[in-house]
Amino acid sequence: MLCARIILVAQILLYSGLDTQNSSKEREVVLVSNSKATIVRAPLEWVHPPDIIICKTSDVKIGTVQRATGFWKRLGYEFGDIRVAERDDYICARGAPSVNQILIDIPSQGFQFGKHLGTTRTWHYTESNVALRAKIEIVRGWGNSARVLEHEIGHAFGWRDNSRTGHIMNGSWSLSGLNSQGLRKP
Repeated sequence: MLCARIILVAQILLYSGLDTQNSSKEREVVLVSNSKATIVRAPLEWVHPPDIIICKTSDVKIGTVQRATGFWKRLGYEFGDIRVAERDDYICARGAPSVNQILIDIPSQGFQFGKHLGTTRTWHYTESNVALRAKIEIVRGWGNSARVLEHEIGHAFGWRDNSRTGHIMNGSWSLSGLNSQGLRKP
């Protein structure tokens, strides 16, 4: 069993682009689900608490973002300013967040409608696990779902989908919930 676990850890490190020669620098987080251990990547580190910019074109409300960030704050994560961008804000028009920002916008080209309610792209340094910026896209009509936003913010902090029923990072909305086991910031 130990041999299988070591191989699994090595495969995850290779898949995620981490240097397996220096894997002692990386943190390993183990979630236990239905008597099976699932290894997930440790959270990303933001140098400064990220600011959140909500594009006017999305239907995400600032109160929903405040509720969603409150979920993560209770787990030890920090955030900078939260603001709604002006309609002609260059960051939203460009569709790309600046450094140390999480941008919330409508789905862009390539979004897999019918498969996802939201998606998150996070730019980070794989060598140091330091996050640079993230973009969350939420399907219109789901902007007021704090749970969808909580899940996507989890991706901005480096957490991947899991299959644990009732867990906030479960990749299926109908099987997810507010369980946050294993997500507390170290």
